[in-house]
Amino acid sequence: MDTLSLIVVAILIVAIWKLSRPPVRLVRPQDVYVIDGDTITIPAGSDKREHVRISNIDAPEIRGFKSLWQQKRGIAARDEVRFLIETAEIVEIRSQWSSDPFGRTLARVSVLTDRRQIDVGRHLVKNGLARAWSR
Repeated sequence: MDTLSLIVVAILIVAIWKLSRPPVRLVRPQDVYVIDGDTITIPAGSDKREHVRISNIDAPEIRGFKSLWQQKRGIAARDEVRFLIETAEIVEIRSQWSSDPFGRTLARVSVLTDRRQIDVGRHLVKNGLARAWSR
């Protein structure tokens, strides 16, 4: 194989690797609206918002809840997500190239602070505010 062929193959490998990785979007915390413990919205062009389902958790419902206990847990999960986002410097949305049955983008959500990166889903599970979930 000649040098040019090796370069072309290397470029193709890098391109395929980059395209296979989920896209990452960085969003300002003030642009994120928290609906509940596992759903947020982010800007999606002019005057539009994209609904994002935090893909690695299932948080209790706030609306359509089955008991007051479940509603209180749902509110606690939502409030914790709000706190994490409000105290972050930036919010990272790592899309998983798919959506749920309600049309929400499935994505891992992390908050970046000056000291560390926190995976919102893992944080909620660790603190008993959500359960681990996989599609």
